Amino acid sequence: MKGVRLVLTGGGSGGHIYPGIAAAQQLIESGTILRHEMLWLCSKHPKDREILEAYCIPYKQIPSGKLRRYASWENITDIGNIVKGFFHSLKILRALRPSCVFSKGGYVSVPVVYAAWMLNIPVVSHESDFDPGLATRLNQYVSSLVCIPYRESAAWYRVKKRIRVTGNPIGRIPPNEESGAIGIPDDRLWVLIHGGSLGSGSFNAMIWEMLPWFPESVHIIHVLGQDEHRTPPIKPGYHPAAYLEHEFSAVLQRSDLVISRAGAGAIWEQAAAGKAMVLFPLGREVSRGDQERNASYFADKGAALCFFSSALDTQQAIHDILTLIRDPKKRQDLAGQAASLVHTEGARRVAQCLEEYLVSRS
Repeated sequence: MKGVRLVLTGGGSGGHIYPGIAAAQQLIESGTILRHEMLWLCSKHPKDREILEAYCIPYKQIPSGKLRRYASWENITDIGNIVKGFFHSLKILRALRPSCVFSKGGYVSVPVVYAAWMLNIPVVSHESDFDPGLATRLNQYVSSLVCIPYRESAAWYRVKKRIRVTGNPIGRIPPNEESGAIGIPDDRLWVLIHGGSLGSGSFNAMIWEMLPWFPESVHIIHVLGQDEHRTPPIKPGYHPAAYLEHEFSAVLQRSDLVISRAGAGAIWEQAAAGKAMVLFPLGREVSRGDQERNASYFADKGAALCFFSSALDTQQAIHDILTLIRDPKKRQDLAGQAASLVHTEGARRVAQCLEEYLVSRS
């Protein structure tokens, strides 16, 4: 662990890790930092470890607890874990004395960010959602810079002078990768369906309910998620997959239409790829409403079709999806408007913010 110059933190889902990896890889490719000079402090969630190991990012797991806005007996245990995480972070950061800490949010990031602040180590935070989650709301007060996706997102923050509008970091398609790598012919219209990095049981059930209405001539690639243990239905042209790692980017590039939840990273990547989108955001009954606000930003600008769970009309949704399948001009219009709202420079812009501290404090 000696010689670590950059400590990264964030976890609990791929949405808190993949953007950070994209920014880290940008720093490596530019020669600003070497891979062994970075360390990721993540939660003990197995998915965090799996993702970081897949990308050969050095990591160390620390205790973390969920930050709840409601009364629960679990808060007592989790407060203890947050305190443990703080002292673990304090010990690690005091020993390493990195030039900078980069936070991608999630519950694990809060004790790390505040430990860095206690040690006078600069913190750059990044939020992918249109509005900040609770972790970023807390982290903003002690962060040197707060990177946000959209100019309109600034209204949600109190530290206006420390905000940078960077967009969301996304990775690139690995070289020489082709959509044929997953064994699906390349001769028809493709629809990619996925419920986010962790999958979604209710989303999958909804898609299966709609499945009989899809034409058999359409290739449907449905990423179920690794936690989905139900047996998917059989239908000509329907190709379920538990998980796609490196193949996902290639399949996205080849797809003509994407049906998905409304995670911030997923929407940004899909829009940057110039894809027509139909979004089914997680509702406020099971989330803080961040996906609804992410989806509304695009829907209000004519860049996606959006169906909210509180007023979901399944028949209307399948009607609109079938209309898009039959109407390439409408898909093109949606895709073009979505692409106009985003860019592919997020990783580079976030990396530039980190370089300010990595270079000046080297």
